[in-house]
Amino acid sequence: MRAAGDQFGPYEIVALLGKGAMGEVHRARDTRLMREVALKVLPDSLLHHRTSLERFEREARSASALNHPNVVTVYEVGEIEGTPYLAMELIEGRTLREMLRSGSLSLRKAIDIAAQVVDALAAAHARGIVHRDLKPENLMVASEGRVKVLDFGLAKLVGSLAADSWPQAPDVDSAPTTPGTVLGTVGYMSPEQARGQTVEFRSDQFAFGALFYEMLAGRPPFRRPTLAETLTAIIRDEPEPFPPLDPRVDAPVRWIIDRCLAKDPEDRYGSTRDLARDLTRLRDETLHSEISSPSLAMTVVPRALRRLRRRLPLVAALAVVALACVALGWWSHREPSVRFERVTFRRGTVWSGRFASDGRSIVYSAAWEGQPFQVFQKHPESAASVSLALPPAEVLALSPSGDLALLVDPRVIPPGRTTGVLALAPDTGGTPRRIREDVQYADWDGEGRELVVVRAAGGKTLLEYPVGKTLYETAGWLSHVRVSSDGRRAAFLDHPSAIETRGFVSLIDLASGKRERLGPEWPTVDGLAWNPSGREIWISAAGERELRSIYAVGLSGRVRLLGMGPGRLTLLDVSGAGDVLLARESRWFGIACAEGDARERDVTHLDSSLLADLSPDGRHVLFTEFGEGVGDAYEVYLRSTDGAPPERLGMGFGKALSPDGRSALAVLPVPPQRLLLLNTAAGPAVDIGSTHLSSYAAASFMPDGKRVVIAGGAASETEARLYLQDLPRGEPRAISPPGIRVTHLQGLPVSPDGRFVAALGPDERIALYPTDGTQARVIPGLDAGMAPVGWSPDSRFLYVYRGNELPARIRRIDPLTGQGGVWRELSPADPAGIHGFPVIRLTRDGTGYAYSYARFLHELYLARGLH
Repeated sequence: MRAAGDQFGPYEIVALLGKGAMGEVHRARDTRLMREVALKVLPDSLLHHRTSLERFEREARSASALNHPNVVTVYEVGEIEGTPYLAMELIEGRTLREMLRSGSLSLRKAIDIAAQVVDALAAAHARGIVHRDLKPENLMVASEGRVKVLDFGLAKLVGSLAADSWPQAPDVDSAPTTPGTVLGTVGYMSPEQARGQTVEFRSDQFAFGALFYEMLAGRPPFRRPTLAETLTAIIRDEPEPFPPLDPRVDAPVRWIIDRCLAKDPEDRYGSTRDLARDLTRLRDETLHSEISSPSLAMTVVPRALRRLRRRLPLVAALAVVALACVALGWWSHREPSVRFERVTFRRGTVWSGRFASDGRSIVYSAAWEGQPFQVFQKHPESAASVSLALPPAEVLALSPSGDLALLVDPRVIPPGRTTGVLALAPDTGGTPRRIREDVQYADWDGEGRELVVVRAAGGKTLLEYPVGKTLYETAGWLSHVRVSSDGRRAAFLDHPSAIETRGFVSLIDLASGKRERLGPEWPTVDGLAWNPSGREIWISAAGERELRSIYAVGLSGRVRLLGMGPGRLTLLDVSGAGDVLLARESRWFGIACAEGDARERDVTHLDSSLLADLSPDGRHVLFTEFGEGVGDAYEVYLRSTDGAPPERLGMGFGKALSPDGRSALAVLPVPPQRLLLLNTAAGPAVDIGSTHLSSYAAASFMPDGKRVVIAGGAASETEARLYLQDLPRGEPRAISPPGIRVTHLQGLPVSPDGRFVAALGPDERIALYPTDGTQARVIPGLDAGMAPVGWSPDSRFLYVYRGNELPARIRRIDPLTGQGGVWRELSPADPAGIHGFPVIRLTRDGTGYAYSYARFLHELYLARGLH
């Protein structure tokens, strides 16, 4: 056992916080960053115990896969002198168990804790993580009321393979794949968990229901004298009901608890996100939050009437009903508090917009009817917008003195953002002065002298201030950076995955670089600005299967709804008077295909169909559906190019079809990533991933169908390599050095003779990588930005294109010399809102093709009265 003052690597032990079967937890000081942490160390007695090590590693993987304000943050995972450890966020507060020792909680406190716990569970379940040991000891309530979920040591990282549920994990002393054993804490287990049966996310809902019951009743719902009797009660008995006239526990609360404690998992919530919404709504009503729309008022008033009706005589209740009807009638006829004024009337993409220094004029960027981006200015007294004398550019920010920060020559990149060269120009127009390449977002500091910049470099996204000095970096992406009016802090959206709009609000101190997260992680968030008071950050975001609306996020993390409307709303800017500049957006990804000179056919399924592969004969497309239609999940489909209904193959991000069309490759993009082999006819999916690799960016079949080429990375490396792997379960063998630049949208075209893989090298130029692992050959004459499409049947020619061109010019080149010319042009009949093709695939003989397109259509509005 370590004592205060002991040194454990870079950590100085301060005090012992707790000790259990799975380790010692110490308060420790990180001497490198001078911060205090909770240091969890596996005890020496368990260092050679395989199951204990696996559970410890499972906790590290599960907790580090989540980035949520209600989940304890893992700073570091490692091993010092053979001893595994976790360095975690240090929480000052009490466990829920300590709080319950003095009895039940108030309704307000219980609902607040419950809502935070379920928000964390919903985020975990969305990433395929089931906690499986939720109990009061694993919930820490900080002094300011923030709840943190602890101990993912029993958590299971899961994915959808052959079924929609996952095998039950075993007891700590059993092998990791042994079925039929019991795991968890008795009293909070679900009936299926108590029986040793299959466990999935609804088991966590049951444990939460038991917690919620205990917070209000002051006792667990199934506590019995012995362990065996408790297990029996969980399986067979109903919890003792609350007193029927208990004024603290009304019908909505009872209904939520009853549903979570249902014996049959199918009778619980179909999605934990739905449970989170019910609790958030209940918390808002209980805490008397601001009501910002008639629809919300009409939800609250009838529920309040039902509560009053139970307590009043009949006559009094009828009087209340009559008064409420009068009030609702007044509400429905009063003048609306929010007014919208449409600013643009053309068809195309509005990518950014800002209020000018006068707070009334608007400067915005738009690409109308398929034309390049232009910067426009709209004065309030004029009905028309005026194009500024600038080259194709996107406006990023306006300084107080009128200088424009622009993206010159912007190009659209997934999942719907732009990148280009940062340049400065006066708002009267002129030739911009170029400053920095690969920039995506920027904003002026408080004095208008320096810029806070978001840019891409080395496969990461950097936040720089001033330009060139990195304050923060991520393997995901950052967006919509905005500086506070006092110039001290910058707010931005942090997106953990490079291919998703899922993310959360971050706040960073520009002097110290200290960063904090505000509010929950949103399934989709796009748009951010400070409100005039500087006490809130306004964003446009949405939950699962919801339209994007406008929310306010306080500096404490509290969220409130500001307004909603038909379609997705994207917040662009807020003026000093509180007027909001926003865009109503229609965005979707589609697929078009054709054979020979035949007319193109659109085979889009729902709202976000992204092409993965085209069968060699051109009769089927493999694609991924990932938008609102599937709840922002990833589902792989196979569809005939004649337009027949698609067939769902399973979960994941589609990659490639086998040469015989009988199987497909897909990746589960949630960490730790997994490579799956899906059967296109019938049968379960097979996990063919290796423990050697932790990420899979792209994968293709070899021509013989017996091996696959993978672009991925090992946990110990920061850059991807190419690997060759035998099917079904061979170990990957590296065939390239690190530095492969490949995204989830790109393929890995293998020559028909099986000798070469075309991929982007460290300089982002196409190179040929021999499958025998020998020296790669750079194709001369091709600049960065070109992507490989496929090969000619004789392996003599390579087809390449530039993804952000419209029309797309597919070039056929000799890979030895780089010589060649345009082979085919692809152009949609309606170019409005389209900024290139993210994916193109060809048939084996080159006569057929398929491509994915992304269409972004916006209408610009001015909203007054949001508050």
